[in-house]
Amino acid sequence: MKILTYFNKNAVFISFALIFILAFILRILFINRPDGLWYDELVIYNEISKPSLWAVIVDTIKIDIHFPLYNSLLYLWSKIFSTSDVALKFLSVVFSMATVVVSFFIGKNIKNSFLGIITMFIFAINSYQIYYSQEVKMYSLLYLLLCLNFLYLVKIIKNSEKLKYFIVFSIFSYLVLITYTSALVFIFVEYFLLSLYFYFYSKKAIKNFNLSLLILFILNIPTFFIYLYNIDKFKSFHTSVYSDYSSLLVAFQNYLTPVFFAQATNPPHYFQTLISNLSLINVVFVIVPLMISAYFLYRGLKLKDKLITVLASLISLFLISAVLAFKFSNFPLLSRYLSFILPLLLVCLSFGIESCIAKSNFSRVLFVAFILINLLYLVFSNNSVYKISRCGYKPLANYVNEFASNGDVLVVWNNPNIIDKYLENDLQKLVLLKNFAYTSDEILYNKDKLNKMKLDERKEFLREALISKEIPSNILLLNTIQHHFKGKKFILTTTQNFDDFDRNSFIDLVNDEQKLKEMPYNSLLTIYAILNIKDFCNQNFKLINQKKDGYFVVYFYQM
Repeated sequence: MKILTYFNKNAVFISFALIFILAFILRILFINRPDGLWYDELVIYNEISKPSLWAVIVDTIKIDIHFPLYNSLLYLWSKIFSTSDVALKFLSVVFSMATVVVSFFIGKNIKNSFLGIITMFIFAINSYQIYYSQEVKMYSLLYLLLCLNFLYLVKIIKNSEKLKYFIVFSIFSYLVLITYTSALVFIFVEYFLLSLYFYFYSKKAIKNFNLSLLILFILNIPTFFIYLYNIDKFKSFHTSVYSDYSSLLVAFQNYLTPVFFAQATNPPHYFQTLISNLSLINVVFVIVPLMISAYFLYRGLKLKDKLITVLASLISLFLISAVLAFKFSNFPLLSRYLSFILPLLLVCLSFGIESCIAKSNFSRVLFVAFILINLLYLVFSNNSVYKISRCGYKPLANYVNEFASNGDVLVVWNNPNIIDKYLENDLQKLVLLKNFAYTSDEILYNKDKLNKMKLDERKEFLREALISKEIPSNILLLNTIQHHFKGKKFILTTTQNFDDFDRNSFIDLVNDEQKLKEMPYNSLLTIYAILNIKDFCNQNFKLINQKKDGYFVVYFYQM
């Protein structure tokens, strides 16, 4: 009886502690992966491997399209805890755990501690949050800052007379902006929506809101100059990603179900594929949680709470902006690019759950089913987020270390220093995209014209060049390499999905309208460059070894 009484009196604290422990366990399971860091993580590792914090900031601004806040924090963290894979990942664990804690206070400030506990629980078991809590990238920091931003958004709407809330809100808005480049669109949409809200519903707060806007503007003056410095980089940026309108459903699957996939690119025609290959697993772990989420989101919106209405409007406006950007530019509808809405979506979902379960047995059953589905998948599925392969690059480096010697020539995909963390020898490095794919005659001669085209238009423009069996003149760079590195090895690294093509199958792909449309632009150019390099090497060098596993392929040629 005393135990029951104690629990009743301390239910919030005990629930908070148990959820915190669960969240921590889910975020550290299998964090030390034997395959090491994957491509994007190694890019960030190289960016922070500088002699000073100032050098990290300058190098990030010069090289990356994102701002240097995360890299700066990771650099300082690494000076204390080392640059081991686990140490670097653990900073994301810290950010993710802080996000779980902040989510409690968001729910508590919206309504009460009960909503805070439900919100915290939903954040704790969310597969998308767990996935990025184990990655050396800025996403965990982004979600923490977004949650802090939302916490003070709640505060300024509920208590618009307190100026300090507006000031802190503008500071967190600024920190979101200097964490992730496309946050500019999200923060613009957020401030636009709030300006309408305060003008129509709380005119007394307009003065405070305008001050918040002014503070944000002043803080972003240096950021503005960084944008100007990198304007050409932003204009020419494109990703090797497939997108269509069904990619929005991929994002919602990743955000609201335990089944996380399509991290690197989207599957073509996701909806048709899902329906045509419907299985019991997909029904239980994808369709059912999506339907439960839709039910609770609807029930929450039906209450017409002003805060939830603002959050739902922000989600809608941002998604509309993303769809317009996709339609009229090369912006891809990729889950991680849309994930600004993730914390908002989870808060709205939690609000809908809290508003229903006290009144309806049916809602309680749905809530329990939603929790069980997530936990069962996380614990027992081989494809749960902390078990799935990240395609780390340590195996690739091990293959190279096995046969390479100092002075050999190494070709990697897009960053010459990508596997330096794991390399044992001093190698001469080239990159497939910069040194071979982007330097083919058709691309160089038509660079300005291509940069103005959408990616599908670029593919069509280059079709004739891509189906030619002649080795383009830029591949003759290998003649010069052979002359300067005679007697050394030429090492070509690639991945299985790029290496699966021979010349004829590639030409068939380019001539197939549907397959060409589905093939990401960078992937198309990568395959083309690999075919040309392999043709040249087979004619002029001696193949002395080849290593393959489920993902990487490495060719060793003697020059």
